[in-house]
Order: sequence, then structure tokens, then C-alpha cells
Amino acid sequence: MEVIRTVIDLLWPLLPPMDTPIDYPKARANDVGATGNGLAALCLMAEKSYLSESERMRTIESKASMFIGTTTFMATFIVGVSTYLAKVDDHIGGFYAVMVLLAFLICLYMSRVLYLSIRALERSVVVVVDPLQFYKETNMDDYYKKLICYYINATTHNHKPINEKMNYVVAAQRYYKRVLTTLGLYAMILFVFCIKKYDLVGGSPFGKVLEMIDRYHPEPWLLLVLMGMSSFAIILVVVSCVCVKAKRN
Repeated sequence: MEVIRTVIDLLWPLLPPMDTPIDYPKARANDVGATGNGLAALCLMAEKSYLSESERMRTIESKASMFIGTTTFMATFIVGVSTYLAKVDDHIGGFYAVMVLLAFLICLYMSRVLYLSIRALERSVVVVVDPLQFYKETNMDDYYKKLICYYINATTHNHKPINEKMNYVVAAQRYYKRVLTTLGLYAMILFVFCIKKYDLVGGSPFGKVLEMIDRYHPEPWLLLVLMGMSSFAIILVVVSCVCVKAKRN
């Protein structure tokens, strides 16, 4: 089962498992033992931790936005090239069939990148420090203690939504790598197709081999076997996704 899961994850990456949520104790002003300058130093430390989490969320969302922008551009390019080839070439040979398959995989992976990136950009319930809760304080010690607790509680509360965004971006990044790999294969097949199409090696044995490959038509039984294997792989992916979702819940 582990081997099947590895193969499925290689072709169709799954979301990383959610970390077990940690039940952090709620910080209370009465529990703060520091006084004087120690309160100011502790407040500064809590503020840095809170700002670090906020910066991590902005970095995650920035990466998700970058994935959306670059993926949209690549999708336009692939669709444009495939549409052009479909218009100018009436003969559908082996190279063209492979390019159509790769274009389909690229679009499938890119749609997954877009979906996960959008999920990472969805609004989450995060706590933002509100100065209105502290401006009436007259005692500096009480002010620092309440602010310290607010920073700590906000930071611990924000861990879960930010980690969920991180999981979506990590999964989107894995799909993005598949897009780049498949795009490289597509470009290589397109280059070979252009060599054959424009007869840049006219009369050479290499050109004859390319022509023979392009004119190859698989037997119907082979297509049925491939279709059956693809259907079996899709079923395994669905079952694996359901199992992972059940474990996450």
C-alpha cells in the first residue's frame, strides 16, 4: 500500500498531513511575573514573535500570488501553441498525440496549482492587535501585561490558519514542479516535431526514424489497456484522497 501511495503521490501530489493542533494555555495578565524593565523586554519579545507570524503569512500569500501569475501565463502559452498546431496540421501523428497528452497533463497540473494557490489566499480568521483595547490604561505595568498577553494569545491563535495556508502553498509548489517537468517534455517533443515538420534533416536516417515514429498508430487493444490503467489510477487517487481527508478530520 505504501508503494502505491508513493506512486500516486509522484503523479498526483497529496496535501501534506495536518499537524496535530497544540492546545496552548491562554496567557493571562495575572500570570506575568516580570516587572519594570523586564515587562518592556518581554513585550518586545512577544511583539517580535507576533510580527514574525504575520510576516510568514504575507510571504505565503505572496508566493501563492506568484504561482497564480506565472501559471496563468504558461496556460495561455500552451493553449495557444496547441491551438495553432491543430489548425495548421491535418495529420495527427505520434508526436502530435504525445503533445496533446502532455498539454492535457500540464493544464491539469496548472489547474491544481491555481486551486491550491487560491485556497491559500482565502480569508482566514487571524487575530490582529487592536490598540483600542489598551489606550485607556493609566498604569504602565498593567498596560504591558495586557499587551504581552494579547501578543502571545494572538500568535498562538494564528498558528493554525497560517499553517493551513502553508500546507496549500507547499502542495501548490509540488504541482508547480510537475508543471515545469511536463513543460520541459512538451518543449522537447515540440522541438523534435519541428525538426520533422520542416525537414531540417532531410534525407538523413534520423529524419526517417522521426517520420516512422510519427506515423505509428497503436493497436486498439493497447489503447484499451492504457485506458484501463488510467481509470485504475484515477480510482486509486480518489480512494487515497478520501482516506487522507478522513484521517485529517
